[in-house]
Amino acid sequence: MDSLENRSFWLQEGGRSRGYELLDMDYLGGFVRIRKNDQTFIVNLKSRASVNPKVTKDELKKHHEIVYREGDEKPFAGTEIRCHKDGSKRLETPYVDGKRHGTEVELSVSLSSNPA
Repeated sequence: MDSLENRSFWLQEGGRSRGYELLDMDYLGGFVRIRKNDQTFIVNLKSRASVNPKVTKDELKKHHEIVYREGDEKPFAGTEIRCHKDGSKRLETPYVDGKRHGTEVELSVSLSSNPA
């Protein structure tokens, strides 16, 4: 594969550029799969921000049914965390492109002193 260290090009999923084909993207995992000729490669995404930031509900805002992180112009991609009054985690909601995406995880507090 050619060295891509200092070269950039745009690909849309299923599209081609410079002989490369973008097979799929995993925003939350932070990687893409590309193919050139008969070889398939996994490429890690480079970002100045966390690939999957975890934020509280107070850090998010909704505009026309799309969720944004306060101060950001791009739709939110990451995980919203909601907590119980005691500070323990209650709910994790994943977002991609400003919309809920994936499995929402609800955590409960056990009141039993005996493990199951």
